[in-house]
Amino acid sequence: MKILIVHTSGIGDFVFFSPVISFLKEKFPQSSFHLILGTPGTKQITDMYDCWDATEVFNVRTRPFDFFKIAFGLIHIKFDLVIFSSGINFYKSLFASFLIRFKKLCIVSDSNTFGIRGYVGVRSNIHSVEKNKSIIEYLGGDKDKYQPFLPKQNSLIAETGSVDKIWIHPGCDPKFKFKRYPAAKYITIIKELIRSGRSVTVDIGPGEEDLLADFSVIRNTPFFQLKENLSIVNLVSELSQYSLVLTNDSGIGHIAAALDLPVLSIHGATDPKIYGPYSPKSEFIISANPPDCMPCFRKGGRYGCEEIPCLTSISEAEILKRIDMILVKNK
Repeated sequence: MKILIVHTSGIGDFVFFSPVISFLKEKFPQSSFHLILGTPGTKQITDMYDCWDATEVFNVRTRPFDFFKIAFGLIHIKFDLVIFSSGINFYKSLFASFLIRFKKLCIVSDSNTFGIRGYVGVRSNIHSVEKNKSIIEYLGGDKDKYQPFLPKQNSLIAETGSVDKIWIHPGCDPKFKFKRYPAAKYITIIKELIRSGRSVTVDIGPGEEDLLADFSVIRNTPFFQLKENLSIVNLVSELSQYSLVLTNDSGIGHIAAALDLPVLSIHGATDPKIYGPYSPKSEFIISANPPDCMPCFRKGGRYGCEEIPCLTSISEAEILKRIDMILVKNK
């Protein structure tokens, strides 16, 4: 059986899709898996799943028409199943499917699709993981059996001792900088965590280099580390040592949740009920007095602003209190 998966979203969105991979490998163990990936930076994590017979990569943001070239290169293959992951616009997916030879099509959408075959209808207000898991149900599986996961990697051995280690990721996709909690507020939180006996590591990823200047001012602080441009494999290995991950709405938070680590995710522009970390140990925090425009990352929303009142109105004290509560809960 030949299966093609098309994914054009980011790292976190691929973690959201991972239950489908687990289901497909179990249901169709002798299949060949092909992947068309529209975000080059996501390949580091897709490679970890080690199930692809072929991977084709293009950049949907800068060279979207390269998809036609890839599809033409696959014209000699008739796929038994083609799946577009949740998050891809339905009409774009439908148009793209005309370029691929297949027996069965599966597209997730909350849009009006006029009864088109291959459409998996979902409500717009459910979590992205649940949207992807609807594919499992559509293909005859038990969607509750499968959860987001990361393949096992070599992990560093956690150090013994009573010091809580906090990992902070203050960045996110550079396209969505309006999802970043202010660096100055993060620094206040870091100083208080260290003062209270915790150690803190901050990681700055690709495309987030503008944050280096902000956090370099505390680089030499005892019990503080600043790490830059870790590979996803090294990141996963290091995260295993930490007591809690504090992050904006970003792929790192979703990776940590898939590793079953305690996560606190700070949300403003995005709805955590749809995009929040998805695991029993994961929590989110939003403004106690959310502005009317929140969340703006939605149909009809502004898609961000420079003022970000939805984030600036979340105090450092609120976040520190939640960190303490999560650490106690997960001892």
